[in-house]
Amino acid sequence: MLHRFPGIESAVYLHLDYGSRRAMRLVCKQLRAAIDDAVSGLEIASSGSDGPDEVLQRLARTSLRPSKLYLGKYSGTSTQPTSLLAALAARELVPVLHGVQHLTLSSLLPLSATLAMSLTTPQLRSLNVRCHVDVSVCRAWQRLPHLSSLTLSLTAASGAAAASLLLKGLEHITSLKSLDLSRSRGMVDEGSLAACTQLTTLHGIHWFPALTQLIQLQQMGVVKDLASDSLPLLATLPQLTDLRLESCPLQPSSQLSRFLFQHLTALSVRHIHSRDLAALDCPQLQTLTLSELQVDCAASLRACANGILQHCSSIYKLFTYNHGREFNAAAAGDDVRQLGPPPSASVLLEALAPWQLRSGEAIEILELWHLSDVTREALEWLPVNIRSLHLGDCHLLPGALSSVATRLAQLTCLDLTHASVELVELQLLAARAQQRAPLEVFIPRAMSEEEVASLKSFTTYTQTWTGQPMILPLAIHL
Repeated sequence: MLHRFPGIESAVYLHLDYGSRRAMRLVCKQLRAAIDDAVSGLEIASSGSDGPDEVLQRLARTSLRPSKLYLGKYSGTSTQPTSLLAALAARELVPVLHGVQHLTLSSLLPLSATLAMSLTTPQLRSLNVRCHVDVSVCRAWQRLPHLSSLTLSLTAASGAAAASLLLKGLEHITSLKSLDLSRSRGMVDEGSLAACTQLTTLHGIHWFPALTQLIQLQQMGVVKDLASDSLPLLATLPQLTDLRLESCPLQPSSQLSRFLFQHLTALSVRHIHSRDLAALDCPQLQTLTLSELQVDCAASLRACANGILQHCSSIYKLFTYNHGREFNAAAAGDDVRQLGPPPSASVLLEALAPWQLRSGEAIEILELWHLSDVTREALEWLPVNIRSLHLGDCHLLPGALSSVATRLAQLTCLDLTHASVELVELQLLAARAQQRAPLEVFIPRAMSEEEVASLKSFTTYTQTWTGQPMILPLAIHL
């Protein structure tokens, strides 16, 4: 049967070494004949005690010669490098590694062993490895003429001397264009990284302001919270088109100004205040990905809704600043007091009302959190083209949901799991939803089993009355 599919381009051998050193030889001959010559990518996921040397030695005895090779290991233990180095020295692994262009090693190896392996992969273009930093210079990678993408997960090696080592020499990998240090825990020398003028993509950085020397960067990702003076420094990178931030700090009121990112087309931020988001001037922006937006005042949220939010299709958590991480921090106390009282639910949603996508598409997700005394009038300010609405830790007053079913015509999901709402309100919602498409409602966890049964009975009645399901209650209990 396999011979009927000559276009097979990849194969996955799962749990290949689980309790058996003969697993590779047990792969049926028909399977080999059907796919060996066509395989360009191979994933070997090992859950046994075998190291990468044993896996590669068995692979070398087959006719498989993939250009993309992934060696996984589920045990979570470090790999002993002695046998691997011996196999490399004996050139036993040259047949299988010589043609590899994309290599991923999930076993935790000493950096020296990984560098030694690189000497047998002259065609390597991308490398993803986990290493103990037991040497400080990556000379072997500097000899690879095609290495353009490098993903490093670096940890300190054992021993007092090794623990202080930092990786150097990255600037001498002349073909390197993309570098990902998201899981490297600051194990790269700052001076070496600042000298990497060949890079166009850099993710996982921790070091400012030295990295602002890399004016050629087009894509950048920052994995830690920025300092308050980092945003102006990022704005000095003239070619930046894609920026990913963990958080953007609350700028002091005395220093708040506009930050121009002239060529930025994609921006992703996990945590940001509305007044800082409003201060970002991105004339070429096409996509904004936003996880958490803290509203410090209605004016700044309205500026966002009329501007930069027109490129954002989802906000996964929107709430007032007094529920944010910095509110109780002593260092942020003065700035918090400058912000004034947080806006009410009605004022907040009125400020958000202009939010519409410039593309004309629907708003996919809006999650509102920690709003008290939410009224019908407040929810009537919501944009009409929302598809999914989540009200988390919100207290809904009587009648608040009366316009949701009829006014939000494109709404398909209403999540009230963590909201405070009475049973009668949900019954009224079901009754008013009779003339619209089905609406999936996640009901509050606080509802009793009797209330859930009552609501299901009521919605079954409305479905029979109208001929189609209008509200689908889902009970979620801890």
